[in-house]
Amino acid sequence: MESGIEPCVDLDSLDERIKIREMILKGQIQDAIALINSLHPELLDTNRYLYFHLQQQHLIELIRLRETEAALEFAQSQLAEQGEESRECLTEMERTLALLAFDNPEESPFGDLLNMMQRQKVWSEVNQCVLDYENRESTPKLAKLLKLLLWAQNELDQKKVKPVARIWTVVLLLGTCLLYCARVAMPICAVSMAEKFSWSKRESGMVLGSFFWGYCFTQVLGGYVSDRVGGEKVLLLSAAAWGSMTAFTPILAHFCSQPILSMTLARFLMGLLQGVHYPSLASLCSQKVVESERGFLMSTVGSGSYLGTLVIGGAGSLMLDLYGWESVFYVSGLLSVLWAYCMWKYLLKGEGPIITLESLGSGGPQSKLSKRHWLRLFKQPAVCAVIVTHLCTASTFFTLLSWLPTFFKDTFPEAKGWVFNVIPWLVAIPSSLFSGCLSDYLISQGFDTASVRKLMQFFSMGVSSVFTLLLCGNLTFPWAVAFVSATMGLTTFSHSGVSVNVQDLAPSCAGALFGVMNTCGAFSGVLMVYFSGYLIEATGSWASVFALITTVNLLGLCTFLAFAEARRVDIDASPGALPQPGPAPAPASALSHSSGEAVE
Repeated sequence: MESGIEPCVDLDSLDERIKIREMILKGQIQDAIALINSLHPELLDTNRYLYFHLQQQHLIELIRLRETEAALEFAQSQLAEQGEESRECLTEMERTLALLAFDNPEESPFGDLLNMMQRQKVWSEVNQCVLDYENRESTPKLAKLLKLLLWAQNELDQKKVKPVARIWTVVLLLGTCLLYCARVAMPICAVSMAEKFSWSKRESGMVLGSFFWGYCFTQVLGGYVSDRVGGEKVLLLSAAAWGSMTAFTPILAHFCSQPILSMTLARFLMGLLQGVHYPSLASLCSQKVVESERGFLMSTVGSGSYLGTLVIGGAGSLMLDLYGWESVFYVSGLLSVLWAYCMWKYLLKGEGPIITLESLGSGGPQSKLSKRHWLRLFKQPAVCAVIVTHLCTASTFFTLLSWLPTFFKDTFPEAKGWVFNVIPWLVAIPSSLFSGCLSDYLISQGFDTASVRKLMQFFSMGVSSVFTLLLCGNLTFPWAVAFVSATMGLTTFSHSGVSVNVQDLAPSCAGALFGVMNTCGAFSGVLMVYFSGYLIEATGSWASVFALITTVNLLGLCTFLAFAEARRVDIDASPGALPQPGPAPAPASALSHSSGEAVE
């Protein structure tokens, strides 16, 4: 071999045993038997007890799927004879068939047979028998493996593979940045558009809030598809679509007889298209990132939202003053389309088709989840806590994002737009990166993961609320900018709190579950953005809006502190719906190409 080390095992046989393992752990017992017979035709003939255990496991899988008639027929035709020959086999067969006597066999005294560990037990027995048959040692040659590991690490360092992964991280950061450039273009231009088209505050709120109505509908779908085919593909297609929609927004506004209706519809479609972004990122992260590094990656990519708001706040304000509000949409939209093209051309290597019906149906890196699995998952207090907390933090963030430019315009009409549209996000970016580094450091030092997540969320929702309340007083412009900057900076700590916690709880379905969370957050964002516009018109005071934001924040914080956990709750959620085992998570920067080839 290139490393100078002879392999400890027959590599061809090792590949076959890996396939057998995957089949058994997925419950595909008959396929595993066929592969064993093709690898070693005499093995099951000479080891009838092993063959019985495989047949027994197939019977268990039929019972798991509630196929009672098929299970009885299989037991009578395949297992009865072996039960007569061996008392031990007869006892095992009786225990297995006893599961049929219970409405909920997983809760019966014999429910351990339906546990994932039963599949693992059968695989271990098969593996040992194959190794014995091949006259191989079952214990690894540790010294050779360590030497091989050191050689592989040295090769990776010499070939400088890691910069490829860093490029992926930067590309995803840039994609999130452009996502927010396109999203915040409307709030930046809302005042100018309201003057041109004679919109009231309530009508402006309707246009701004319609984004979140669309945002609600594609969250779960985006996460589900990402879990099945890969998050990078979903990100690419959605970016091309919402980038094009952004560029066409001014055309729709000018050439439609009812601008209020066309802009409301355009924002709704923008929400639909952008709704898949964060669930796709969550799915990608849960598949490729270990627990101790998720905080940094999510906070790094998540900081793109603040960078995007910063860029569009500064450059957008200048373009607004110099070239009119239309230029903001044109530039942000075309840059987004260019980003999608570059990602497809240079990182995904122009491979296609991107997504096919076959890829959706055949399954991806994550398991198929049954309805019962989801119902039981939602009964977990920790899952409900992350949903409620994310609902609260997302709705308050969306409200601030939508109304802060108007707050500064109304309260400080002489102030320069680039100041209040830039400084808060200059604070938010390093704050987000710091929170990720801090959380990963604390976890690596042995601190409890759940406690670290709660600490990050306390800063995000608790401490930030103090500065939000301070905005209710009579302030000068510098103090208002300072308090808003502190609020937005502390809010970013949620990237290392509730946003990552969903991946701790359910990595097998993180994309879809994050979609559920974001759907709830988007729905509450609709209500809060619109209701905030109503409060401003009804009371004539911004204090009522900031008080509402503080109340919602404290509600979410208390829920998270009381019920949040960091242990997996998606394991053994229901019979037949266990997460299928896959490869261990890659390092934080180990994102994958569309072909599935991992890069470290």
